[in-house]
Amino acid sequence: MKLFATHCSECHGARGVGQDPGHPEGQWLDSGTRIAPALNEQGHAWMYPPELIFQKVKVGLLDETSAMPAYAESMSDREIEMLIH
Repeated sequence: MKLFATHCSECHGARGVGQDPGHPEGQWLDSGTRIAPALNEQGHAWMYPPELIFQKVKVGLLDETSAMPAYAESMSDREIEMLIH
């Protein structure tokens, strides 16, 4: 999907395996930040309801340990919904 390739694959991997496939749940770095987790069945995103994932994509993670940006300015609500599904 083009939306995923454009907005998500840089961090979550082209196939949704995360920044480090050896740590699909994500991993804490020595700097105190986290790497992007897998979005496939190996990671943890699948267990969240779509409404929560929608909010995380739209407004980003407001936690300084995460690099997850907000996409409200670059994707419509419909595009975010399509991305999640």
